[in-house]
Amino acid sequence: MLKHPSPQLVCLFTALLTSFVNSFAPSMRGAPNAALTRLMNAADATNTETTTTTTTTTIDIALPKPLGLILEEVQEGQAAGCYVLEVTESGSAAPYADQITSGKLATVMTEDVTALGFEDVMATILNAPDDRVELSFVVESTTTTTITKDTESTTSSNYAVGDPVQVVVQRPNEEDDLVLDARVGDN
Repeated sequence: MLKHPSPQLVCLFTALLTSFVNSFAPSMRGAPNAALTRLMNAADATNTETTTTTTTTTIDIALPKPLGLILEEVQEGQAAGCYVLEVTESGSAAPYADQITSGKLATVMTEDVTALGFEDVMATILNAPDDRVELSFVVESTTTTTITKDTESTTSSNYAVGDPVQVVVQRPNEEDDLVLDARVGDN
């Protein structure tokens, strides 16, 4: 599992790697950038926690006609309301396109339209005044967060003195990487 080391640790391992490459690989001398490094937890003792959070937001707006909303039935042929499939650039809802696209139309002029069919939703919008149509949209957003935790330390991504690590040297034109087992020192 890849860890995120401190910049000081990266510098230390880069210096050690450069010294190693220049000592044992004469063909790479003077070109330490040809060897890429990455630090790995030698024990590979990690676990992953994934959290999914769904947030529901209501967006209330009042707009003049034409709105520029392209609506679609939530469930085809069912009286279950409509959602915003698309917002046209020429309609008054265009400035809200990023916020309301995919959102479910909840009310028109304070009338609940979540249990109406497409035709009834459209009729409710058409019957609203031309200069100010009050709309409410319910928008759900889902956020997924994945956290990988070290089984010994869950509070820091920094290495402690004595932690086992592996330095992996990715060698160009070689089939295998060079793996160096090491422990973090205090120098």
